[in-house]
Amino acid sequence: MRGDAVEPTGTAQRRAGRVPTWERNPLAELRPMGAGAVLDGGFELFRYRFARLVGLAACLFVPVWLLSVVLAIVAPPELDEASGVGVSWLNATSGSSSPLAWLVVALQVVALSVLGLCTGHLAMALARGEDPGLREVGSVALRRSWVAVLIVPLNAAVHAVSSCLGGVGWVLGDALVFLSSVAAGAESLGPWKGFVRSWTLTRSQYGRSLAISFGSLCIAQVIRWSLSWGPTALVMSLDPASPLVGLFTALTSAVVLLTEPLTACIAARAYLDLRCRRDGLDLVLRQQRLADEHRQHHDQVVSR
Repeated sequence: MRGDAVEPTGTAQRRAGRVPTWERNPLAELRPMGAGAVLDGGFELFRYRFARLVGLAACLFVPVWLLSVVLAIVAPPELDEASGVGVSWLNATSGSSSPLAWLVVALQVVALSVLGLCTGHLAMALARGEDPGLREVGSVALRRSWVAVLIVPLNAAVHAVSSCLGGVGWVLGDALVFLSSVAAGAESLGPWKGFVRSWTLTRSQYGRSLAISFGSLCIAQVIRWSLSWGPTALVMSLDPASPLVGLFTALTSAVVLLTEPLTACIAARAYLDLRCRRDGLDLVLRQQRLADEHRQHHDQVVSR
């Protein structure tokens, strides 16, 4: 039986007006949540360490973005005026079969995998009451980037098989593996163990995982569409042969500096929620925190 009825650590201090610093951390007191609350928790985590996450995303995505700018200016993409959907990151290279264009796509996927790995490390540290800085998170990205790279083909295999059912199949498959990089970063796992960890967590609670994964995709797409609508209208008013078409298309893709960290934060929050439900992670961390507080109190008494 779970102990959710137990008063969370720090409640007494709040009633007494003494709020510990760590309680401003949105992951300080984990507990099972609904799918909607998990999505909200992703936003809270993103806001809590906004500068750190955006800075990390910039380090990962700006080099790929600059490459896409060059490609977009050299070979401006065709804009589908009938769709009215807007310009996305891959519009700059979609329809192109050049090896360089495919390289841009591959680098973007790898960058997202590395970002997920680092966000998983950050989220687990925050849940333990720690707060790693950008330098530490960056060192994790450099030291364990090979894990993120090898996770990509594992996830791609699942997406390829599930895509036999079309777009719906892709979404169904993504719900099984969208936590692979996050799990690898949170638990310092290798690529295969991170992949299996995601599969194990999501398969046992597939309905919840599907709702969170699909909700995250919808949120990211709505943000992309909202921020790209104005530039898209401007591009449509230009001469299709103008180099500015490619430039504005590439500039619009800078929205990934917001959408990708947010997507990673939602995945990290989903990972922690599934761990709470399956492994009782919240109870384990709460017990450890109580033990640490008792040890500190004991040391203070002894020192007196």
